[in-house]
Amino acid sequence: MGDYQMRHIITKVGLALLSMLVSASAQEVPGPSSDLFNDPWYTCTRNFYVDTNGSDTNPGTQDSPWQNIQTADASVQAGDCVNVQPGSYANGAAITRGGNGPTPTGYVVYRCTQLNACKITAPAGPDTAFFIAGPNANFVIIDGFELAANSYATYGVGVGIGNFSPPQSSGPHHIWVLNNIIHGYGQGGIATGGGEFYYFIHNAIYDNARITCDAQGQASAFGNLARCLDVFQVGWILLMLLPSVTSLVST
Repeated sequence: MGDYQMRHIITKVGLALLSMLVSASAQEVPGPSSDLFNDPWYTCTRNFYVDTNGSDTNPGTQDSPWQNIQTADASVQAGDCVNVQPGSYANGAAITRGGNGPTPTGYVVYRCTQLNACKITAPAGPDTAFFIAGPNANFVIIDGFELAANSYATYGVGVGIGNFSPPQSSGPHHIWVLNNIIHGYGQGGIATGGGEFYYFIHNAIYDNARITCDAQGQASAFGNLARCLDVFQVGWILLMLLPSVTSLVST
């Protein structure tokens, strides 16, 4: 059996498991949640705005938005929301500044103003979607984007959290990735390293981890099982994930 056929079968098995779990409980449905997006638990005490028609020399207000998401990183503090208007963006942000505590007003939030209507196409490296790293990049939320790489870069990830280059240090903590669609990345949808208190909730992550075995599988979704894993390993991962999915669907 070919490698592609095996991946296709594994994906179908994973989707079948999810379908059975969802059928058993109508309370939650996997993937981005409009209810969660429209009624978030966090609170914005100050708002900045980004628009494809903006300018990075603007103050980042609703009437005078920035053009690039990256521009916000130099100005944000706890309680700030960076509201990104619908459209296609070549890059997301290398986030180095976060909030100050696990409270509704203690986070820095990057949020699309319309669920999954902001598409970021950067594949990897300096042209990243969201990369969260550094001693001050704690308490960050990414909510409601479509991260859609325009090519399968070898070490491409949609959301990278932590320090992956030696010497490795402790990564950021209290990072929430909510309601995103993440696909097309060579290494994986979400990659983490060296941190804790990560919350990946109601994301749809698929069609990633497609090139070179040394750079695959760092993700938190059924759609990112590395094609280099053998059948035994894949079965073990599905069994390990099953209790977590059952808990998510039943709450």
